[in-house]
Amino acid sequence: KVVRLVMETVSGRVENLFKNCPKESGWNGWFFITDSGENIRCTMKQGSWVKPGMCITIEAEKVWSNFTCEFEYQVDTAEISTHNKAGLVSYLSSDDFPGVGRVIATKLFDVFGHQILTVIDNAPDDIKGAGFSDKIVTTLVNGRMKKSVGNLLKLLNLKPSMIDKVQNKYGRDALDIIKKNPYRLLRDFAGEYGFHFENVDKLALQLGEKPDSQRRIDEAVYYVISKQLQEGGHLCIDLSDSTQFNAIMTALVGKLSATIASTSVVHSAITNHEYLVVVPYDTDGYPHQFCYTSDSYLHETMAADYINSMRNARPLLAKSRDDILLEIEDFELMSGTQLDDIQKEAVITSLQNRVSIITGGPGCGKTTVVACVLFVWRRCHMPDPVLSAPTGL
Repeated sequence: KVVRLVMETVSGRVENLFKNCPKESGWNGWFFITDSGENIRCTMKQGSWVKPGMCITIEAEKVWSNFTCEFEYQVDTAEISTHNKAGLVSYLSSDDFPGVGRVIATKLFDVFGHQILTVIDNAPDDIKGAGFSDKIVTTLVNGRMKKSVGNLLKLLNLKPSMIDKVQNKYGRDALDIIKKNPYRLLRDFAGEYGFHFENVDKLALQLGEKPDSQRRIDEAVYYVISKQLQEGGHLCIDLSDSTQFNAIMTALVGKLSATIASTSVVHSAITNHEYLVVVPYDTDGYPHQFCYTSDSYLHETMAADYINSMRNARPLLAKSRDDILLEIEDFELMSGTQLDDIQKEAVITSLQNRVSIITGGPGCGKTTVVACVLFVWRRCHMPDPVLSAPTGL
């Protein structure tokens, strides 16, 4: 049982970390001596940057745990206390700034004093002007950026390695990019752990996104459709199919609300979406509207164009139908296998066209057809073919 009290703001010094901390997930725990001399235990989900010797100010919820039989502080945010030289030097020589070390960290403090973090964040060129190398400046900027990005993305509960990915992709502009459009994370890191609409949407709302904004609606629509395509293994969704469209609506109502995600609003968002393509198509007199993501539509169009170009090209094997039938007879004689008329047509079609599709259920003779095609191909002294997923050949 845990008894929760109120949030408190506490300053002090990190004495030691808990055993085996920080964890790979970014979770960290430490023993903390407050400025008033109290010894307390602290834990933080994204606190891997906290190191022994640091002087920090935490905003935390004080809880009583019957499991540990003592008070603990569950830290929400933590910031370096800039009034303490020892804490700043300890922070700048931590693992977040590889290659800096205590000697360089002390020199940085001696030059810039308690303003060193402000200089790193806002005027890093001043550090270079003071005689420090480009490598040191880059390390300092990246280390501070990682902490800032980690604080911004704490709602997503990301591992430090994923925060590194975000920072590496966006570079020095990471904070500005995320603040400008946090939904961009959904596309740039699609499928990665932690990047779900619900989490990113909470971050966007905290940053001031309006619940009924067009951008929020567009991002929810794209997320739902792309996820359904991925889970169903399809390239497109038929919007004229009530079952498929209702599945989209149900998911969007859960993410936005029934008031925001009305049918007309969703239809408009899909039709005018920057990253979705709607293609009208009639089959057997019935109109359809196939919805693709722009990437999947581009790939399908390119594949179709390529297949069409091969269909219209002359066959690789210059043999008449009668010549191929004679080769089939030789195959039957040598293999002891008798092909039926449909299988013979399949062999002829394959050899006279650059693109062929042969379908059929298990045991209907598709593998035998492929074996015969290879037999004729090799008898004509053609280059060895490359097979994809051959069966029994």
